[in-house]
Amino acid sequence: MSKKNTEPNGDDRFYQAFMDKKSIVDGISDPLMVLDTKTYRILDVNKAFQDTYKINSDQVLGKTCYEITHQRNSPCPESVGNAELCPLKETVMRGAPVSTEHIHKDQKGNNVYVEITAHPLMDATGEVFRVVHLAKDVTERRLAEETLKEKVTKSEHLAALGQLVAEITHEIKNPLLMIGGFAKQLFRPVDEATKKKKLTIITEEVARLEKLLKELREYYLPKDPDFQAVNVKEMMQRLYPLVKNECGDKDIEVELILDKEDLTVNWDPCRLEQVFINIIKNSIEAVENKGKLSIYATLSDDKVKVVIKDDGCGIPKVHLDKITDCFFTTKSYGTGLGLCNSKKYIDQHEGSSFSIESEEGKGTTFTITLPRKDPNIMSLRP
Repeated sequence: MSKKNTEPNGDDRFYQAFMDKKSIVDGISDPLMVLDTKTYRILDVNKAFQDTYKINSDQVLGKTCYEITHQRNSPCPESVGNAELCPLKETVMRGAPVSTEHIHKDQKGNNVYVEITAHPLMDATGEVFRVVHLAKDVTERRLAEETLKEKVTKSEHLAALGQLVAEITHEIKNPLLMIGGFAKQLFRPVDEATKKKKLTIITEEVARLEKLLKELREYYLPKDPDFQAVNVKEMMQRLYPLVKNECGDKDIEVELILDKEDLTVNWDPCRLEQVFINIIKNSIEAVENKGKLSIYATLSDDKVKVVIKDDGCGIPKVHLDKITDCFFTTKSYGTGLGLCNSKKYIDQHEGSSFSIESEEGKGTTFTITLPRKDPNIMSLRP
């Protein structure tokens, strides 16, 4: 009786080796592809790949990676920086492992966010002929991050809206209290002089509310600038009598110095005048009696430079960075929108700039720089 041969033959050993390899590859929890570096074709995938991309291996093998993971008909285009770089190309080029992030598509067209690590396999000559492409599915994490980001953004918007409502309410409350209080008093018999005084206060507070609403509209619903040739010297000469009259009430000395050169700019005339008025008004209010206000308009490096300088109370350092913020004011009156709107107008005009230098107790200098008129029409900054 012959002894039964229990040794596995060649086919059995090959099958066993194949199954061992398949078991190892399928045991990897992240989607895996083996890619041919010349053709981009998929030579093998594991079970995690099939589960993640909702596709069977029979539908994958022999297809290109860009067909299956990006649903493209050609290789991915060259990218900028490290974003969306092709891991196969980079691994072949470097001859070393490469990591990147991609947004893949499953067979239903859903985004699959993955962190990719590509490993090179070398042939006998040291050339990369295969790439093992591991993709960690981070879709849940990325979606959670995006959801959190949306919630944070929404919370920030709501907080900003709440702050805006609080600030507007504060600005409107005082005039309304004054109007309501004096209007009620007029229901009682009063002499003509008292009546006139109270009606004057009511009229002033109504004007204050109208000014606030106008400034709010300018800030939140601005019109497109109306660009025109504006002669800054002529505008300053037109404003000077009004400024001098305003300063006369406080015995403030006014100095106006204008360059002999042409100071024509391409600006919205109404907005430029409003910028000058806002800043000059701010300076006058900061100066005590018998102070000084200086206004210079000169040509410097083909730019029109307007300097408005006062020797008033100055701006504390702690407030300097906030002075052009919407609704920020250190005064017991005013809307806090004047300098805010002025800076916004300047920022909207290409090539213009605005700066503030101040020292508490010594005064403040506002500098506005405007490009000289150009034959080409200026464009809004994006």
